[in-house]
Amino acid sequence: MTLRIPVNPLGFLRKTSARTPDEAPSVNIRSAWSRAGEAWTFPLALFVITRLAFLACSYMGLMLTAHFFDGSSRCLMSLRPHPALQSFCCWDCGWFNRAATEGFRTVQSAQVFPLLPILAWLLKTVLRIPQEFGLIVIANLASLASYFVLFRLFLRLEAEGAARWGLTAFTAFPFHFFQAVGYSESLMVLTSALAVLLALEGRHLWAGLVLGFGVLARHVTLFAGAALLLAQIRERGVNPKRFFLSRDLAGLVLPFLFLGAWVVYLFALFHTWTAIHDARVASWWGHVGRAYWGILDVLQQVPYDRHPEYFFYVVFALIPLSGTVALFFRRRWAELAWSAAVLLFVCFSSGGASLGRYTGSCWPAFLPIGVWLERRPLLAPILLGALMLVQGLFFFLHGHGFEII
Repeated sequence: MTLRIPVNPLGFLRKTSARTPDEAPSVNIRSAWSRAGEAWTFPLALFVITRLAFLACSYMGLMLTAHFFDGSSRCLMSLRPHPALQSFCCWDCGWFNRAATEGFRTVQSAQVFPLLPILAWLLKTVLRIPQEFGLIVIANLASLASYFVLFRLFLRLEAEGAARWGLTAFTAFPFHFFQAVGYSESLMVLTSALAVLLALEGRHLWAGLVLGFGVLARHVTLFAGAALLLAQIRERGVNPKRFFLSRDLAGLVLPFLFLGAWVVYLFALFHTWTAIHDARVASWWGHVGRAYWGILDVLQQVPYDRHPEYFFYVVFALIPLSGTVALFFRRRWAELAWSAAVLLFVCFSSGGASLGRYTGSCWPAFLPIGVWLERRPLLAPILLGALMLVQGLFFFLHGHGFEII
């Protein structure tokens, strides 16, 4: 009798497959360790390469234009002596910096969700790192962690080549630089991806807890709850008694409790239940009506050359949109499909003015793109290289105060 081991002893690189028990591969310990190391080294190498590119783009872009263009008009003045970092804290990063420094003192500050400012404040309190640097450090550490989680999740669902290309496509997306700057986008991606991974592994309470913290990073993280719901339905079936009497149901409730706790806290400060909405209305976004623009509102502005960047938002948003549609063609991608679909629906209907930034956080859409790129090894580097060059241009404009937000 031949002894076969049907599982990976590391428990790390499990992925869905249609193998029968007789087809279970025997384990090669050396190759197993090699693949486990690859699961760490590839995301780390990708992170190092992209961050070095961002630092170089910021430094050279600001130094070369210092004599004829003030690149700090929308960036923190305290970072002006550090041109390699100055582009990493512009626009909304200023709001996070103000919240980390002053707390939530006005209704207008309620448009900032608290997780990133709190972490920056803790970093300053414990390690004496100034909050403007802390915002950048936390955003990038969260981004690095998200690379590891996404690669593991992609490996669970597809082959290694597709996982590599999928993660690379995610980093090449023209608005991916928002995962590196002092915004909460990287925390959103990390928590939503980790929550989905935990749900697929049947750890539903932990998934809900992680997603709850993600909601405190950015409210739209809540839409990843669609994946958590579907994972529980697929595990326990549609029997109402079996579904609603399970303790795992608490995993679906926890994110709403986190959001509710934040709303209650804001009510205690400002005596209104609509502080988040009021904050956007009180800001300059509210005065010009762009806080809740949908795709039709955006398209109406493009012909007037007032906001030409919106044209690029819409064009490049078609990339994650196509990936999201492709997710519905494989059953094992179902959790990712519904999570991405709900997020994109909200982005296109009421987040059009930041469509590039939001769609860049739609990480599930890049798994089928990775599968498509894997089958085209000659075309893939050309396409991704072109997207990376466009990303460099947008990061340059973002760091020079142009309205790439």
